[in-house]
Amino acid sequence: MLNLLIIYYILFILMVFLYSNMMMIWFYMEMSSMMFYIMLNKLNNNKEINIIYFIIQEISSIMMVYMYMINSLYLLNFFILLKMGVPPMHNWLLKISIFLNWKILFVVMNFQKIIPLNFVYMYMCNSWSMMIILNLSMTTFFLFNAFNNKYLYSVISLNSLSWIILLMFFNKMFMLIYLFFYFFLNFFFVKELMNSNSKNFFNILKFKTMFFFILLNMISFPPTLMFMMKMKIIFLMNLYNLTKFLLIFMISIMLVFSLVFFLFFLNHFFIFSWEKEKFNIKMSMMIYFHFLLILI
Repeated sequence: MLNLLIIYYILFILMVFLYSNMMMIWFYMEMSSMMFYIMLNKLNNNKEINIIYFIIQEISSIMMVYMYMINSLYLLNFFILLKMGVPPMHNWLLKISIFLNWKILFVVMNFQKIIPLNFVYMYMCNSWSMMIILNLSMTTFFLFNAFNNKYLYSVISLNSLSWIILLMFFNKMFMLIYLFFYFFLNFFFVKELMNSNSKNFFNILKFKTMFFFILLNMISFPPTLMFMMKMKIIFLMNLYNLTKFLLIFMISIMLVFSLVFFLFFLNHFFIFSWEKEKFNIKMSMMIYFHFLLILI
């Protein structure tokens, strides 16, 4: 039963890319959401959180259609961002994230955002771009409340989501490339955290080299691949004659986010022991491939 739900869920998401009509995309979004709600109810035992998630998603979906019908593009954008939990409409998502299991949280932070991102691509107002840039600074402060693995993962996802939306204003093809690497890293990041029995990220006693490598990419620590891709985004923005102050602000925010996270990590690193792990051939090839992509 569950496997069938997953197949239908993925199928409805893929169907969206066959249409350019708002109502058809909205219809398949609701169909995929219906499949997801059933999976949510089966896999997550906290029924109160399930209901809260359902109410917020359905209210935002209904308001999206209403704003489209009255031709209010600005408010349509607002409810699209609310549906994804983009700051400053993020509180509901961070609060429920700690009560979801890892499988559901991974779907919420990745696959549940695919169709809303398609709406962003179609209807996003340029006036929202400045707010998205400011959102990048907000996510840095969320790190100081990162008391839980799932909360921390949600903060990192929200930060990356702002970069993805920002890319839509400047280069759609590069956005797809960024999205691919983002999903790829998310999968292995969540997989490692699921294998950990610790409830607090900074109390995980044993880090693997692979996990450390993925972690640095997730936080875009220099000179990882994701850091270089974000620098590419800033260079793309420079082509649109944006102010130098804005570009410097974005670079600063990106570095501050990475450094604040890494300071927490170093604090943990010097308290607990590092698990000695030899570099095998697969790990070495991944690192070589990583630096090759940076050079490209």
